[in-house]
Amino acid sequence: MTTKRQHSILIVGGGIAGLSTALRLADEGHTVQVLSKTELANTASFQAQGGIAAVIDSEDSLSSHHDDTVVAGAGLCHSDTVAQVVSEGPECIAWLEHHGVEFTRDGDQLHLTREGGHSNRRIVHSDDATGMAVMGVLVDRVRRHPSIGILENRFVVNLVTSRELGLKGRNRCVGLRVLDSTAAVVETLWASAVVLATGGASGIYQHATNASTGDGIAMAWRAGCSVANMEFVQFHPTCLYGSNSRSALISEAVRGEGGRLLLPDGSRFMPRHDPRAELAPRDIVSRAIVKELADRNLDCVYLDISHKPAAFIREHFPNILKLCADNGIDMTREPIPVVPAAHYTCGGIVTDRHGQTDIEQLYAVGECSFTGLHGANRLASNSLLEALAFAKTVSGKISEQISESRAPLPRLLDDSTFGESTRHPALERQARRLRRLMWENVGIVRSRESLEAAARRIREMGDKLDRDWNDGRLRADVLELRNLVTVAELITRSALQRQESRGLHFISDYPGTASEPRDTALLPEQV
Repeated sequence: MTTKRQHSILIVGGGIAGLSTALRLADEGHTVQVLSKTELANTASFQAQGGIAAVIDSEDSLSSHHDDTVVAGAGLCHSDTVAQVVSEGPECIAWLEHHGVEFTRDGDQLHLTREGGHSNRRIVHSDDATGMAVMGVLVDRVRRHPSIGILENRFVVNLVTSRELGLKGRNRCVGLRVLDSTAAVVETLWASAVVLATGGASGIYQHATNASTGDGIAMAWRAGCSVANMEFVQFHPTCLYGSNSRSALISEAVRGEGGRLLLPDGSRFMPRHDPRAELAPRDIVSRAIVKELADRNLDCVYLDISHKPAAFIREHFPNILKLCADNGIDMTREPIPVVPAAHYTCGGIVTDRHGQTDIEQLYAVGECSFTGLHGANRLASNSLLEALAFAKTVSGKISEQISESRAPLPRLLDDSTFGESTRHPALERQARRLRRLMWENVGIVRSRESLEAAARRIREMGDKLDRDWNDGRLRADVLELRNLVTVAELITRSALQRQESRGLHFISDYPGTASEPRDTALLPEQV
């Protein structure tokens, strides 16, 4: 069964990027529909611990924040984008406070912490659960806004474009085909603009801090958008070792407040790898940990902040304290066992400085996008800043350009079959094999041999999945695995193209850094 609905603006994704965009558009008088592939509260944004980078302190400066971002990005940041985003920081914090977000304060002032790569204290936070605090307010505001509708448990099958419908003129996005996972119904939703805010693709790895599967990147690629810098996957250096939780992240702020990385004998090792020691950017810290693990045949290293007063730890890290306690660790008295885990996708769908993709009326916001902000390595806490800043920029651009008359007259697409809503064990096994392959072959340290082997295996998996797809097995688990395979291919192809080591991409065959920095762009017609 296929149904059709007409909406003004469709936003795919219910995290901070998507909900901020929805609120700003709705406050401008637009009708907005937010789609989430699960329940609205089940997003990576809820898990964000650290905070939002913004120049608040009078002793800080926009130029300093800009320079820190560029240094962390290893020469690949787009300076104009960096300047645009960091300048929006103070307004974005004020906007969140206006909507009711309560940040941690020091008297009358916002409490600012410092994280790796920052030269000043500029991280605005809500204890050690900033994502939860921000999302709690945004979800409440969105649910109560009369101009915003919410469609949960909706998995987007594909973007609908004017080219697909045979319409003349430049290719533009006119809607979505959506699987209602609960009712097993395929819907065609028409729109004057579509915003992808679907997050990154860390969940493509065996060890990850979140389960994001690159859905928006994959569907944009299939529709004809270019992607860039997909090889730059940021691995968070400190994920709780031995935890069964996929998101057992130990915030960067622990190191920012004096946490030290130790070997089992209690000795520090980061000063040997970088003069900034524990405050070095994440790519450097992650590779240092991997090297120590390999050289010493260790399962984990340790993050220790127990030298700080227990009251300080309880005040600053109440949620991490509970996480550790739930796993039998008292972080006020003992070090925390940690290992790196995939955490953030620095590449994504190519957009201009207004969030516009290669396809008209299609925008991308947040981690699924490539704006040029992060370069070869994201500076800590710039991710939520980018999401908030581009939510403002994209909503403003859509308000300028939106025109109901540009949408085509709705026409039903062909009906599609669908299967049971339960997940199929064989597909789960394929997904686990893919994640293990990416971890072992396209991880923190790569080689040309490992990448080529991964590329062959991914093609084989894709061919098999194409056969399942052609058999009409339209289920959520099939859709998700198709997206995982697509993004795995994009990451591996991008990594093979970059014949140098830079930022998050370290390849043993090319350990040096090229003199001319360049982005790695993949165009759909190259397939």
